[in-house]
Amino acid sequence: MVLSGFAFVSCDDDDDDDDGMDDTTIASLLEETDDLSILLDAVTRAGLLDDLDNTDNEFTVFAPDNDAFTALLSDLGISSLDDVGPDSLADILTYHVVSGSVLSTDLSDGMTVPTLLEGDSLMIGVSGTSVTVNDANVTEADITADNGVVHIIDAVLLPPPYTLVDALSADTSYSLLVEAVVAADLVDALSSTEDTLTVFAPNNDAFRAALAVLGVTSIDEIPTETLTQILLYHVVEGAVLSTDLEDGAEVPTLLEGQSVTVSITDGTVMINTSTVDNADVVTDNGVIHGINAVLVPEGVITPPATAN
Repeated sequence: MVLSGFAFVSCDDDDDDDDGMDDTTIASLLEETDDLSILLDAVTRAGLLDDLDNTDNEFTVFAPDNDAFTALLSDLGISSLDDVGPDSLADILTYHVVSGSVLSTDLSDGMTVPTLLEGDSLMIGVSGTSVTVNDANVTEADITADNGVVHIIDAVLLPPPYTLVDALSADTSYSLLVEAVVAADLVDALSSTEDTLTVFAPNNDAFRAALAVLGVTSIDEIPTETLTQILLYHVVEGAVLSTDLEDGAEVPTLLEGQSVTVSITDGTVMINTSTVDNADVVTDNGVIHGINAVLVPEGVITPPATAN
């Protein structure tokens, strides 16, 4: 369906060439549009302005207006986008960008459009001349530039949460841990954005060593109660970054009454007898630190050997 109710604004490339004028890029459109000034500030802060100014690229930008950003700041309880981390801001902004020029004539009701934020898409709704992108309304369509097109929208689009489970599932070196989380029915707990958690995540080699010590060949052979206790012993409340860890600290885990011990020597961080080999994987509901051995709570099983 065509978005016939929206304004169509175009740039005459032939005139630009004849007059020797600079290219009209998406970046320059943002700079020239007063109602997109907060978006311009956000794009600049996230280091994405050069990409939107490059005529070798071709993008479609669903551009939230200033009122949309003001509403978001109010909802988040913050005063400015300076309070949003650059990485998170970049994720939000790339969720508004689609590869190629997608004009109003290319949009239809119910279609999904993949964004530059890997794995995430936008849902398009069309009813008569009303068009939505996720929950946002398109207020002005088809503002064209030499390197793409801009559609102005009345809300900031927030990507779906990227949770601890999502991050672990995306890295095949933690596939056995994910299998264990599923078997122990802890997926929902590690996917909830209502809680913030830190996971010390044993890699596959670590789990294989633990299975060997237990004398079993698969996660399914471990009793569910035992598996749950082991996994809870790898989880800490709050987002604990590597810079928050101190040598000698005793950190309480979600396994009631049991803590893990942090030791730091010459920059090497250990949790009990395991070494942190992949620190500070940040998600929307916590932090992951990859480790090379399964942590064993007292009284559950005999500690497995470290997997090198």
